[in-house]
Amino acid sequence: MNMNDAQELYEKAANLAASGRHEEAVACYETVLKINPHNSHIWFNLALSIGNLGRHQDVVKCCESALKIHPTSSPLWILKGLGFLSMEQFHEAMACFQESEKLGDTSAGGHMARCRLAQAEWYFRLGSRYQQEGNNTEANACYEKGLALDPSKTVIWVNKGAALLALKCASEAVACFERAIKLDPRDSGAWNNKGIALMSLGKREDGFACLSEAIRLRGGKQEQ
Repeated sequence: MNMNDAQELYEKAANLAASGRHEEAVACYETVLKINPHNSHIWFNLALSIGNLGRHQDVVKCCESALKIHPTSSPLWILKGLGFLSMEQFHEAMACFQESEKLGDTSAGGHMARCRLAQAEWYFRLGSRYQQEGNNTEANACYEKGLALDPSKTVIWVNKGAALLALKCASEAVACFERAIKLDPRDSGAWNNKGIALMSLGKREDGFACLSEAIRLRGGKQEQ
Protein backbone atom coordinates (compact mmCIF):
# COMPACT_ATOMS: atom_id res chain seq x y z
CA MET A 1 0.00 0.00 0.00
CA ASN A 2 1.41 3.41 -1.02
CA MET A 3 0.73 6.81 0.50
CA ASN A 4 -2.10 7.53 -1.97
CA ASP A 5 -3.82 4.32 -0.95
CA ALA A 6 -3.29 5.25 2.70
CA GLN A 7 -4.90 8.65 2.12
CA GLU A 8 -7.93 7.01 0.49
CA LEU A 9 -8.24 4.57 3.40
CA TYR A 10 -7.92 7.45 5.88
CA GLU A 11 -10.78 9.26 4.16
CA LYS A 12 -12.81 6.06 4.19
CA ALA A 13 -12.18 5.71 7.92
CA ALA A 14 -13.30 9.30 8.52
CA ASN A 15 -16.53 8.66 6.61
CA LEU A 16 -17.17 5.45 8.53
CA ALA A 17 -16.64 7.27 11.83
CA ALA A 18 -18.97 10.08 10.75
CA SER A 19 -21.70 7.51 10.09
CA GLY A 20 -21.17 5.86 13.48
CA ARG A 21 -19.45 2.73 12.13
CA HIS A 22 -16.56 3.02 14.57
CA GLU A 23 -15.39 -0.60 14.61
CA GLU A 24 -14.81 -0.45 10.86
CA ALA A 25 -13.24 2.99 11.19
CA VAL A 26 -10.81 1.71 13.82
CA ALA A 27 -9.72 -1.13 11.52
CA CYS A 28 -9.06 1.37 8.72
CA TYR A 29 -7.16 3.82 10.93
CA GLU A 30 -4.98 1.00 12.30
CA THR A 31 -4.12 -0.09 8.75
CA VAL A 32 -3.22 3.47 7.78
CA LEU A 33 -0.99 3.80 10.85
CA LYS A 34 1.07 0.84 9.68
CA ILE A 35 1.98 2.96 6.66
CA ASN A 36 2.15 6.32 8.37
CA PRO A 37 2.70 5.86 12.13
CA HIS A 38 4.01 9.39 12.67
CA ASN A 39 0.80 11.26 11.86
CA SER A 40 -0.73 12.57 15.09
CA HIS A 41 -4.03 13.40 13.35
CA ILE A 42 -4.59 9.73 12.51
CA TRP A 43 -3.85 8.75 16.13
CA PHE A 44 -6.30 11.43 17.31
CA ASN A 45 -9.10 10.21 15.04
CA LEU A 46 -8.38 6.61 16.00
CA ALA A 47 -8.68 7.62 19.67
CA LEU A 48 -12.02 9.30 18.98
CA SER A 49 -13.48 6.17 17.37
CA ILE A 50 -12.06 3.93 20.10
CA GLY A 51 -13.63 6.21 22.68
CA ASN A 52 -17.00 5.77 21.00
CA LEU A 53 -16.55 2.04 21.50
CA GLY A 54 -16.00 2.54 25.23
CA ARG A 55 -12.35 1.48 25.19
CA HIS A 56 -11.12 4.32 27.37
CA GLN A 57 -7.79 2.80 28.33
CA ASP A 58 -6.94 2.45 24.64
CA VAL A 59 -7.94 6.10 24.11
CA VAL A 60 -5.25 7.09 26.60
CA LYS A 61 -2.69 4.85 24.86
CA CYS A 62 -3.48 6.36 21.44
CA CYS A 63 -3.16 9.88 22.81
CA GLU A 64 0.17 9.01 24.40
CA SER A 65 1.44 7.77 21.03
CA ALA A 66 0.21 10.95 19.35
CA LEU A 67 1.68 13.21 22.02
CA LYS A 68 5.11 11.73 21.41
CA ILE A 69 4.75 13.15 17.90
CA HIS A 70 2.96 16.38 18.79
CA PRO A 71 3.38 17.13 22.52
CA THR A 72 1.90 20.63 22.27
CA SER A 73 -1.44 19.53 20.84
CA SER A 74 -4.09 20.76 23.24
CA PRO A 75 -6.89 18.60 21.73
CA LEU A 76 -4.76 15.51 22.37
CA TRP A 77 -4.28 16.47 26.03
CA ILE A 78 -8.03 17.09 26.34
CA LEU A 79 -8.90 13.75 24.74
CA LYS A 80 -6.40 11.93 26.94
CA GLY A 81 -7.94 13.65 29.97
CA LEU A 82 -11.41 12.60 28.90
CA GLY A 83 -10.17 9.01 28.63
CA PHE A 84 -8.91 9.15 32.21
CA LEU A 85 -12.12 10.86 33.33
CA SER A 86 -14.22 8.06 31.83
CA MET A 87 -12.20 5.60 33.92
CA GLU A 88 -12.71 7.77 37.04
CA GLN A 89 -8.97 8.45 37.26
CA PHE A 90 -9.54 12.04 38.31
CA HIS A 91 -6.02 13.15 39.24
CA GLU A 92 -4.63 11.93 35.93
CA ALA A 93 -7.50 13.59 34.05
CA MET A 94 -6.98 16.89 35.84
CA ALA A 95 -3.25 16.84 35.03
CA CYS A 96 -4.09 16.49 31.34
CA PHE A 97 -6.62 19.32 31.41
CA GLN A 98 -4.14 21.53 33.25
CA GLU A 99 -1.52 20.80 30.60
CA SER A 100 -4.05 21.82 27.95
CA GLU A 101 -4.75 25.03 29.85
CA LYS A 102 -1.02 25.81 29.90
CA LEU A 103 -1.09 25.53 26.11
CA GLY A 104 -3.75 28.23 25.99
CA ASP A 105 -6.86 26.12 25.42
CA THR A 106 -9.80 28.15 26.73
CA SER A 107 -11.99 25.03 26.90
CA ALA A 108 -9.71 23.44 29.50
CA GLY A 109 -11.38 25.27 32.37
CA GLY A 110 -14.73 23.72 31.51
CA HIS A 111 -13.20 20.26 31.39
CA MET A 112 -11.51 20.82 34.75
CA ALA A 113 -14.83 21.89 36.27
CA ARG A 114 -16.48 18.78 34.82
CA CYS A 115 -13.71 16.65 36.32
CA ARG A 116 -14.24 18.18 39.78
CA LEU A 117 -17.99 17.57 39.60
CA ALA A 118 -17.46 13.96 38.48
CA GLN A 119 -15.02 13.39 41.32
CA ALA A 120 -17.49 14.90 43.81
CA GLU A 121 -20.15 12.50 42.53
CA TRP A 122 -17.69 9.61 42.93
CA TYR A 123 -17.01 10.58 46.57
CA PHE A 124 -20.78 10.79 47.11
CA ARG A 125 -21.30 7.27 45.77
CA LEU A 126 -18.42 5.92 47.84
CA GLY A 127 -19.71 7.68 50.96
CA SER A 128 -23.18 6.26 50.36
CA ARG A 129 -21.76 2.74 50.21
CA TYR A 130 -19.92 3.26 53.50
CA GLN A 131 -23.09 4.68 55.04
CA GLN A 132 -25.16 1.69 53.93
CA GLU A 133 -22.58 -0.55 55.60
CA GLY A 134 -22.90 1.46 58.82
CA ASN A 135 -19.42 2.97 58.56
CA ASN A 136 -20.44 6.58 59.15
CA THR A 137 -16.91 7.77 59.96
CA GLU A 138 -15.61 6.82 56.51
CA ALA A 139 -18.84 8.05 54.93
CA ASN A 140 -18.41 11.45 56.53
CA ALA A 141 -14.79 11.65 55.33
CA CYS A 142 -15.93 10.93 51.75
CA TYR A 143 -18.69 13.52 51.95
CA GLU A 144 -16.22 16.16 53.15
CA LYS A 145 -14.01 15.47 50.13
CA GLY A 146 -17.01 15.61 47.81
CA LEU A 147 -18.21 18.90 49.24
CA ALA A 148 -14.73 20.42 48.90
CA LEU A 149 -15.11 19.80 45.17
CA ASP A 150 -18.81 20.65 44.82
CA PRO A 151 -20.35 22.46 47.82
CA SER A 152 -23.59 23.04 45.87
CA LYS A 153 -24.64 19.37 45.87
CA THR A 154 -27.59 19.25 48.27
CA VAL A 155 -27.72 15.48 48.65
CA ILE A 156 -24.14 15.34 49.96
CA TRP A 157 -25.02 17.84 52.70
CA VAL A 158 -28.07 15.76 53.64
CA ASN A 159 -26.08 12.51 53.73
CA LYS A 160 -23.21 14.12 55.62
CA GLY A 161 -25.70 15.40 58.19
CA ALA A 162 -27.21 11.91 58.54
CA ALA A 163 -23.74 10.41 59.04
CA LEU A 164 -22.92 13.00 61.70
CA LEU A 165 -26.24 12.39 63.40
CA ALA A 166 -25.44 8.68 63.55
CA LEU A 167 -22.06 9.62 65.07
CA LYS A 168 -23.86 11.56 67.83
CA CYS A 169 -22.72 14.91 66.44
CA ALA A 170 -26.18 16.46 66.34
CA SER A 171 -25.13 20.13 66.31
CA GLU A 172 -22.83 19.58 63.33
CA ALA A 173 -25.59 17.58 61.66
CA VAL A 174 -28.05 20.47 62.06
CA ALA A 175 -25.55 22.78 60.33
CA CYS A 176 -25.35 20.35 57.38
CA PHE A 177 -29.14 20.13 57.06
CA GLU A 178 -29.36 23.92 57.18
CA ARG A 179 -26.86 24.17 54.31
CA ALA A 180 -28.97 21.68 52.35
CA ILE A 181 -32.16 23.63 53.04
CA LYS A 182 -30.49 26.86 51.97
CA LEU A 183 -29.60 25.21 48.66
CA ASP A 184 -33.02 23.58 48.25
CA PRO A 185 -35.75 24.83 50.60
CA ARG A 186 -38.12 22.15 49.29
CA ASP A 187 -35.94 19.20 50.29
CA SER A 188 -38.27 17.39 52.69
CA GLY A 189 -35.54 14.95 53.75
CA ALA A 190 -33.33 17.79 54.94
CA TRP A 191 -36.22 19.30 56.94
CA ASN A 192 -37.10 15.91 58.41
CA ASN A 193 -33.53 15.13 59.45
CA LYS A 194 -33.02 18.61 60.84
CA GLY A 195 -36.12 18.08 62.96
CA ILE A 196 -34.79 14.77 64.29
CA ALA A 197 -31.40 16.35 65.07
CA LEU A 198 -33.01 19.27 66.89
CA MET A 199 -35.22 16.91 68.91
CA SER A 200 -32.12 14.96 69.95
CA LEU A 201 -30.63 18.24 71.23
CA GLY A 202 -33.74 18.83 73.36
CA LYS A 203 -35.07 21.57 71.06
CA ARG A 204 -38.46 19.93 70.75
CA GLU A 205 -40.42 22.96 69.55
CA ASP A 206 -37.95 23.80 66.78
CA GLY A 207 -37.66 20.13 65.90
CA PHE A 208 -41.41 19.69 65.66
CA ALA A 209 -41.64 22.73 63.39
CA CYS A 210 -39.07 21.19 61.02
CA LEU A 211 -40.85 17.83 61.03
CA SER A 212 -44.12 19.59 60.25
CA GLU A 213 -42.49 21.43 57.34
CA ALA A 214 -41.18 18.11 56.01
CA ILE A 215 -44.69 16.63 56.13
CA ARG A 216 -46.12 19.72 54.41
CA LEU A 217 -43.56 19.43 51.60
CA ARG A 218 -44.46 15.77 51.13
CA GLY A 219 -48.11 16.67 50.78
CA GLY A 220 -49.10 15.57 54.27
CA LYS A 221 -47.38 12.18 54.12
CA GLN A 222 -45.21 10.86 56.94
CA GLU A 223 -41.58 9.88 56.28
CA GLN A 224 -41.42 6.20 55.32
